[in-house]
Amino acid sequence: MTNSTENINQFYQQLDSTLRTISPSDKIMLMGDFNARVGQDYITWPKVLEKYGCGKLNSNGEFLLTLCTEHQLAITNTFFNHKPAHKNSWMHSRSKHWHLIDYIIILQRDLVDILDTRAMRGANCSTDHIMIRSITKFKVRRKMMKGRKSNYKLNISRIKNRQVQEKLEKTLTERLDTIPPGDAENKWQAFKEVVCNASEEHLGIATKKQEDWFDENSAELVQLLDARNQARTNMLNRNTRSNKAKFKTHSKLLQNRC
Repeated sequence: MTNSTENINQFYQQLDSTLRTISPSDKIMLMGDFNARVGQDYITWPKVLEKYGCGKLNSNGEFLLTLCTEHQLAITNTFFNHKPAHKNSWMHSRSKHWHLIDYIIILQRDLVDILDTRAMRGANCSTDHIMIRSITKFKVRRKMMKGRKSNYKLNISRIKNRQVQEKLEKTLTERLDTIPPGDAENKWQAFKEVVCNASEEHLGIATKKQEDWFDENSAELVQLLDARNQARTNMLNRNTRSNKAKFKTHSKLLQNRC
């Protein structure tokens, strides 16, 4: 919290870059003392937080929540219902208030691997932080076999083109005539291979196109981003209750509109 905004930004940029180097097929378990309070607003941060969070959001917490949203991560501490004593991990030396600032974070798709996350008050770790423990049961997905996918889809819209029809018919006629005699099973496999290969050759594989929703709404979203960023700058320069409330309002508006 005593670091400059530039240093905090640099840390999260480095963490973001590191996360992007991890293979999408791998599991991620991000653990540590982030000195961040993420609060309880699971409606504004769906799938990142659940309803069992605690405390109030601070500026470091917003950095962490933004990172988790971008990488589809979930803060497992907030997904399990425990007493406050079994959630919080650190006590402020002056106010004597307990806070949750130590987290175990995983990919949202892997939440099924985590059976529980809680603070273990009885563990003596020679630190003023309480140890956080997760009980896990990892499920490892099997690697897909290389080669043609069994459920691929052909671009059947091309069959409407008369030239494509004629080429496909010609290729099928030529290749089907070359199927050697044999039992029913072998002839069926050869027939299937000819039809699939010829169809893929002339029709191609259908590709799924996703609409770029951000470009279509960029003008509106850029305005909301600018307003949120300005409110955050005002809050960092002058940390008043009014500036905090304005920043929270702009953040919720941007999150909901996105």
